[in-house]
Order: sequence, then C-alpha cells, then structure tokens
Amino acid sequence: MTDGEIFMLLYLKIYFQSNMAGNSVIRN
Repeated sequence: MTDGEIFMLLYLKIYFQSNMAGNSVIRN
C-alpha cells in the first residue's frame, strides 16, 4: 500500500466513526 492509500483509509475510518457518533449533531 502507498502512503496515500493508508491516509485515505485512516481518513475514512475517522470520518465514519465521527459521523456515527455525532449523527444527531450533524443532522441538526
């Protein structure tokens, strides 16, 4: 894997975790 691929996977992981944790906050 390249550094860019690793970065994207980490970014998506953090994005989905924060999205699921703060769903009500984002929708409001």
